[in-house]
Amino acid sequence: MKFDWTVHPNSRISRIRFRPLQWILLLMRNMWVFTLRHRPRNDRDRIINFRYIDSVKISLTYIMCAEVDGSIGEFGCHGNLAKLIARWLAEYSPTRRYHIFDSFEGYPAIESEVDLSSPHIISGIWYSGASSSKISAAKLAAKLSRIHKHTHVHVGFFSKTLPATTIDEGFSLLILDCNLYSSHNVVLSHVFSCGLINEGVMVMFADYNVNRASPDFSSRRAWREAVENFEIRFSDEGPYNWGGHRFIVHGYNGMPSRPDA
Repeated sequence: MKFDWTVHPNSRISRIRFRPLQWILLLMRNMWVFTLRHRPRNDRDRIINFRYIDSVKISLTYIMCAEVDGSIGEFGCHGNLAKLIARWLAEYSPTRRYHIFDSFEGYPAIESEVDLSSPHIISGIWYSGASSSKISAAKLAAKLSRIHKHTHVHVGFFSKTLPATTIDEGFSLLILDCNLYSSHNVVLSHVFSCGLINEGVMVMFADYNVNRASPDFSSRRAWREAVENFEIRFSDEGPYNWGGHRFIVHGYNGMPSRPDA
């Protein structure tokens, strides 16, 4: 492994003027990266995360290069991914807003007949309260605000927080990692019915192939129904890891004509 001695612009190390201290911190950074790359890892975790982070970076680069205006919306938060997105925005798109929606309490009460009949609920893999966040909302919000000041963490279930949030500029990128059909349906119904999806939006479904990739459950069903209900015109951008799939939205019934979109 080759060590990286680059002092990246806008990093904490770049703000240190005492050169010997910079070298010490660079050495510590290289040792940390070395440890991460060589620590024993569960093969299952490695397979699950394969290509995911790179795909998010590509999607972020797409909305910048293609001039897709609007905020980034993440539904179902993972702390490390949120920090990556915040750092990217701070460096490449510092005025773009980043909205994170999560209950930080795990899955809501599972009441939808669609969800109750899904394989993952029946097998017990998914249940109310599962997948709760490993970091508190307050701690995450504090960390992210220091990285990118236009980051907003909305705590609560989507059915409550989304209607209470004003996003006049709409969205440029949606990352949905909320597993349940009912959760996906709440998000998609709201953003399309309220005209929050701008032309060229990238929609990333992290759970597209869960429940045996059946079109009757989870994000596959919610996306299909949204396409039908709002007559969405889109391009299929294909899979980005074992379970993820993304689409680009070109238009739909009710899409507003924003002068900056």
